[in-house]
Amino acid sequence: MTGISAAGTGTKKDPEYVALQVVIDKMNDLFGAESFTASQIREFVQGLVERLLADPNLVKQTKANSTKQFLESPDFQAEVRRP
Repeated sequence: MTGISAAGTGTKKDPEYVALQVVIDKMNDLFGAESFTASQIREFVQGLVERLLADPNLVKQTKANSTKQFLESPDFQAEVRRP
């Protein structure tokens, strides 16, 4: 067996795109392959952001953690997946 000989080819992901992907995945889970208008997506995201901002614990976590740490937070994950 030989060890790793070169660095990986993956690139660093932009935290905003990671967060957007979480929202898109949630919408796909809820609605399957349905098509959405731009205004429907905007309303969904706005509602989700308002719900997240209403949770003082999550707001506190955003200030105390990196974006990556916050996105991996069980509290954040639970709130995003909440119906």
